[in-house]
Amino acid sequence: MPPINQHKIQTLLPFLGVLLCILLLVISFWNHSLKCELGVSAWALVFLVLSIASLAYVYLQVVKATDPKHTESLIQTEVEKERTKILASFETHEEQQADDLLTLQKQADEILPKGTFNQTDKFLDKLLSNLSKHLQLSMGLAYTLSEQGDEYFFSTAYALTHDEPLQSFKPGDNLNGEVARTLETLILNDIPEDYFPIESGLGKSQPKTLIIAPIVHDSTCIAILEIATFSTVDHQAKLIIDEVCQKAAGRLLQIQKS
Repeated sequence: MPPINQHKIQTLLPFLGVLLCILLLVISFWNHSLKCELGVSAWALVFLVLSIASLAYVYLQVVKATDPKHTESLIQTEVEKERTKILASFETHEEQQADDLLTLQKQADEILPKGTFNQTDKFLDKLLSNLSKHLQLSMGLAYTLSEQGDEYFFSTAYALTHDEPLQSFKPGDNLNGEVARTLETLILNDIPEDYFPIESGLGKSQPKTLIIAPIVHDSTCIAILEIATFSTVDHQAKLIIDEVCQKAAGRLLQIQKS
């Protein structure tokens, strides 16, 4: 409770007590039918003493409440309490963030393909397979950046029933090219049927959710993962995909240099 409200209550209660005692004092003088061993004069004396005591208490509370040093002390106390609460909240939040980060990194390490790969398409194929198992994805494909660094070509696919050849694209072309340009994961949830055509390697299929994630190294998108699923992808799943792509970048460079 704020200190101002506390002083209001501490002052109001004795003040009401004073009024009550004065009222009883008046009644004791006028109510000659009061039946008590003390008698009227004794009751009047008792009520008078209580009134004086209550008035003295009210006076002390008023003096205390109007003392600048006391008020400053109360304010500092309340500020310190709030500061302690805020710091405790920050510490709890930081601990939770640290735990969430460790969990996220552990999940990403489980998804990242283990072993040695001598070809990027085999690594990406295994990566898509692992992503599908952990995140219940339906299908996916991957593109890699050309040696000239100006175009992305199809590399591999997972559970994709698409007989037509997949076209290459440049940064800025269609959804894949836009992700390659912005270096940010794109997630389209709840895509209505025939809402708009999706120009992607998944062709004319209309999944519930489309995920296009860049694999970035040194501010350059070196590969693109395009994943489709018929369920909604939440924020946690996006964080996992981003962490996996971040870890996959180093592995891809190692394979390309070997």
